[in-house]
Amino acid sequence: LSKKSKNIKQLIKSKDYTQFINEILNESGLNYKNLPKGLIKFHKYSNVSRTAFEEHILEAIEYSTGKNNEVHVHFTISPEHDKEFRKTESQIMSRINKSYRNKIFILYSNQAQDTDTIAVNSKNQPFRLEDGSIHFRPGGHGALLKNLNAIESDVIFIKNIDNIAHEKYLKINIYYKKILGGYLIKIKNTIDNYLKLFEGNITDKNLLLEILQFMADKCLINHPEDINNESIENIKNYCYKRLNRPVRICGMVKNEGQPGGGPFWVEHKDKSISLQIVESAQIDKNNESQMNIFRQSTHFNPVDIACNIKDVDNVNYNLSEFRDNTTGFISQKSFEGEEIKALELPGLWNGSMANWTTVFIEVPKVTFNPVKTVFDLLNDGHQ
Repeated sequence: LSKKSKNIKQLIKSKDYTQFINEILNESGLNYKNLPKGLIKFHKYSNVSRTAFEEHILEAIEYSTGKNNEVHVHFTISPEHDKEFRKTESQIMSRINKSYRNKIFILYSNQAQDTDTIAVNSKNQPFRLEDGSIHFRPGGHGALLKNLNAIESDVIFIKNIDNIAHEKYLKINIYYKKILGGYLIKIKNTIDNYLKLFEGNITDKNLLLEILQFMADKCLINHPEDINNESIENIKNYCYKRLNRPVRICGMVKNEGQPGGGPFWVEHKDKSISLQIVESAQIDKNNESQMNIFRQSTHFNPVDIACNIKDVDNVNYNLSEFRDNTTGFISQKSFEGEEIKALELPGLWNGSMANWTTVFIEVPKVTFNPVKTVFDLLNDGHQ
């Protein structure tokens, strides 16, 4: 505004805020209405303002520096924003490299178009565009399972781009990141050691009972009631099948009424019970007992996950084999003023990870600082 010879004090005094809003949103100014959330400046420091994109890189340096001082950060972004992300990367990396001696590798991926789904109108007919072609929509964050499966790292942290705190809170955030990652490594190492035993001929039932106890106590696996009475061969098969899976350690915060999902025990059609992250969209709103359970939940899913997707031979699992395909759902959307229905694939941390080994760990609220509206940037975690 100053460069355009506008008197800022006078605009504020006259409460003429329209020009401020225009300069924030439109191409003539900051162009925020066309930018993804990751490229919006979240936090102000003494000599610089940082985007969420930059803050994630700086946070990653603190907890994920690996061999040879390397840091690998992966962003899944929309193709139309590729150019802007790479431009921003080139602008900030010179500044970051002056302060850190790490070798930082920034990788990008886009949601694969073959995961898009058909949208329908209110009559459940394919929704067509003006040229007669069928309207396809991204299949929700569950479509990113394919992107996750392509990553080769031993430990992968998953986090939403908008959940990033001011540097003031970095120390405590890093502490709990290391707890999630450390517990993952501890669990995974024990699982692999047990899986290697199955390569031989296990005849010691006490060893199998030890494995069952580990699965129940440390992996929170709910066993069939009569499993201890099964034959050695049946117990071996059961243990191997239940342990030979991807592993995820999920941070959970106390529920303070945020919209979204949380950790629950879920009973499946075969009467087995497992730990799952359940979104509100998965709950039958007409089932009062289910709604009461959801409303009384004590914890909330902030999407703070440490995971391992490699088998005992260090080869990536085919993650689609561990997805519950029945958990896709239909969401109500609007497109160009018309109501449409969109099919969403099983959510990345819901149905897409339904058959993973899952452990929930409580983390403090200070580690969860989402920005869903601009006013969230006024919260303590961003000051």
